[in-house]
Amino acid sequence: MRIDLRFLLLGLVLGLLACQSSTPRLSAKLLEPGPSHAASSSSHWREVEELIREQRAKSPGTPREKLLLKIAYLKLEDGTLDIAEALADEVMRSRQPDEQKAAWNLKALIAQKKKRPYAAERAWQNALEIDPEDLLVKRNLGYFYLQYAQFQKVVDLYPEESDDFHVQLQLLIAKRNLEESKEVDARCEDMLSRYPEDKYVLFNCALHEFQNNRHAKRAGELLEHALAVVQLQDPLRVEIQEKWQQVKTWATEHQSED
Repeated sequence: MRIDLRFLLLGLVLGLLACQSSTPRLSAKLLEPGPSHAASSSSHWREVEELIREQRAKSPGTPREKLLLKIAYLKLEDGTLDIAEALADEVMRSRQPDEQKAAWNLKALIAQKKKRPYAAERAWQNALEIDPEDLLVKRNLGYFYLQYAQFQKVVDLYPEESDDFHVQLQLLIAKRNLEESKEVDARCEDMLSRYPEDKYVLFNCALHEFQNNRHAKRAGELLEHALAVVQLQDPLRVEIQEKWQQVKTWATEHQSED
């Protein structure tokens, strides 16, 4: 299943906290681009300095590290990954665990965009070493594991049950792929009762009914419902339609079995 990348950007939780009056200054080393990309980097750094001034004017009491992180996430979103990573490294100088944890989370997202999965995984693990119970970091790492089909690692990530939607969805997907049918039956029943209009719940429970239970009729009903709630331009819609056609074809060929 294609994972919605918006979930992987849940790291953008940078509430503005009070009270630090000094103007943020980037380190001299950070402001000196290397010779291979000096011209473009200089332009980007001028933009960063302008963003710092704008953000400081809007929120004069914002701590330096929070400000740099916020700008780093903006650079992550616009694809200026080297600048985002340099800002994250600057935040790593902080002795505050929360800022260091946020910087590791950011570095993981950057590594993932750079297609460096091992670096991304290690960065999230570093964040969890600072705070093993941080749900945001766990959810990001969980979706990362799903993207690389490391389903047992998802299960191991959550030793205790949680009511969090994303945790429940990750466990549903992981256990479906691990073919733990009885537990997935119960999870689908629970999640469908609580999130009857969620496209991911509908789709994954349909996959479970068809692939694991061979209940084509029930799978078709769930897929039809998913098509009714998913947006026309949503990439998931194509997958739902393809699976729906597959289920209908299979049901026609095995009418006496379903």
